[in-house]
Amino acid sequence: MRDTHVLPQMGAEVFLTDGGIETDLIFHHGFELPQFASFVLHDDPAAEVVVRDYFRDYLRVGAEFGYGLVLETLTWRASSDWAALLGYDALRLADMNRRAAAFLLELREREADSSVVVSGCIGPRGDAYRDLGSADIDEAERYHRPQIEILAKTGVDLLSALTLTNTAEAAGIARAARACEMPIVISSPSRPTVPCQPGCHSPKRSPPLTAPPIRPRSTTLSTAPIPTTSPVRSTGTTLRSNGSAACARTRRARATRSSTTAKSSMTETRPSSAISSPNSTLAYRASPCSAGAAAPTTAT
Repeated sequence: MRDTHVLPQMGAEVFLTDGGIETDLIFHHGFELPQFASFVLHDDPAAEVVVRDYFRDYLRVGAEFGYGLVLETLTWRASSDWAALLGYDALRLADMNRRAAAFLLELREREADSSVVVSGCIGPRGDAYRDLGSADIDEAERYHRPQIEILAKTGVDLLSALTLTNTAEAAGIARAARACEMPIVISSPSRPTVPCQPGCHSPKRSPPLTAPPIRPRSTTLSTAPIPTTSPVRSTGTTLRSNGSAACARTRRARATRSSTTAKSSMTETRPSSAISSPNSTLAYRASPCSAGAAAPTTAT
């Protein structure tokens, strides 16, 4: 295994990564990426100009603010199943992986004014958000190893396997990276059920993931001693701990009605909203004075 201590991002320096070139090219530059594959852009000199400008923006940020950078090669889709859908045979695919790595290595050499790490990007065999991929570690290693071997020989600093949706594929990729003595980052989507871009599908068209049920969130209001003289700020208005002026008027009206009823029945009634002492423990209930507001009442 290569000495991972030589990787500058393992130290105290702050490193930035690029923000996902495929999304940027589609929504900011109007590119159409077949199968969401960006490696095909290295076959188009005009497209490479746009790609170079994309990475130059990051180089400028790194130089201006003194941040290191981790830049990913355009090889996330450059594996055999996806390449076959795009008409690339094994020889052309290998060449595209080498060209993608050389593109960033040369850009770093010529234009970088801060620390830059070039990462060989590995993507999942299936759809990054719908397909679980291979459930067999050995099969995953066999599938991904050719791309990993090619990238390892180009001189990239490390590998990054992104948007993996099952542990077997991740383990197979890690094995292949270890066999090639390459440090590797393994990453998976945080929400694997998010749909992919329309037209983006698995070469094997595996069934989508079944999402676990999402439990509704609940909020619990705790009680705490509140001094009667402590003002509470809300939307620019100073409120007392016993509520707003409108709520106070409502409580007084209720208290009057309760008092009248009490007198007629010769029973003494005390308004529930009264606060007996500064150290009273308050419980909160929904107040009809304002929708969703919480009015304090004395806990009994």
